[in-house]
Amino acid sequence: MDENLSEYYYYDESELLCPTVSAFYEFETVYGIIGCTIATIGILGNMVSIVVLSQARLSSTTSFFLKCLALFDTLLLALDMLIYTIPWIIDMCGIWDHFLVATLFIVYPLSAVSHTGSIYMVIVLALERFMAVSKPFHAMSKWTFSRARKVAACVLLWSFLYNAPRFFEYRPRLYTDLTWNMTWLNSNSTALTNNRDYVMIYLGYINLVIEIICPLVVLSVFHIQLLHLLQTRNKSILRINAVREQDTHKLAATVFAITFVLFACQIFVFVNNILSTTLWKEECTIACFHLHHITIIVVMINSAANFIFYCVLGRKFRIVLMELFIGRRQTVTTYIKSSEANGHSLVSVGPTY
Repeated sequence: MDENLSEYYYYDESELLCPTVSAFYEFETVYGIIGCTIATIGILGNMVSIVVLSQARLSSTTSFFLKCLALFDTLLLALDMLIYTIPWIIDMCGIWDHFLVATLFIVYPLSAVSHTGSIYMVIVLALERFMAVSKPFHAMSKWTFSRARKVAACVLLWSFLYNAPRFFEYRPRLYTDLTWNMTWLNSNSTALTNNRDYVMIYLGYINLVIEIICPLVVLSVFHIQLLHLLQTRNKSILRINAVREQDTHKLAATVFAITFVLFACQIFVFVNNILSTTLWKEECTIACFHLHHITIIVVMINSAANFIFYCVLGRKFRIVLMELFIGRRQTVTTYIKSSEANGHSLVSVGPTY
């Protein structure tokens, strides 16, 4: 057995390290209820999105990337609810505390991996939309399902590589709790979490560049160019081109909406990271407390909101959703196959009744 796992520690009831009730306990409970509600709705919405986007009528590389984004977001919501919002509500001196600390060494880094994956999958979506609008025929030949899977695999690999140090912030250990008269698995923080250089350089500066500055700069460039292309594109008087334009604009609007919420989320993350890496806990005030909790809530909103955008902006998404879950069949009398329909459209390209 590993040396770390073979060491036993004995605690009596007076030595149990249960978290002290926070001075802001009532606020924390409210934040916990809000967070759990958002996470639950978001997980359900993302799962429904995956089911709808998996239908043959919506089969495309764009849909594949959206499903990958939904998977990252679902994992992030589930893990953040486990780490943050549930502990804000329930008594942390009970069985849940043991469960949380036993899994923290793997749950915490996986949450960071899913957050990074979600950010970079939005970048991939913005790139795909930019190529589809600027060079549609080139995009159709380049964005194949095989290449889309490779891109998604690269995002996943990058997310694990970048967050690799987080897997060494906690290590598992066994200890005996005399109160419960049981042996538990615990997640002990390592020297890495208390290393000021690690906190400042990796969690502060490097994280600021990799997860905030670079993604926002890249997304800004793509979306500025995309807006320029959509505004200057020549429109044909033919109906088929009008439909194509509608498709392009609606799908671009979906990606714009996803990116806008990500921008808002990253502003909170940016401010919270700056404060958390420059101020120690004893220097933090009630403002820091609220900012930390609001940041987590905003991150959850970012991961839970995409289903709403699909329903509001995706006409074909709504049609397939109603057919699957409401039983209302949409009769398509005219279907015009545009260049966007081959792997680049979520909306209907023909009139439906």
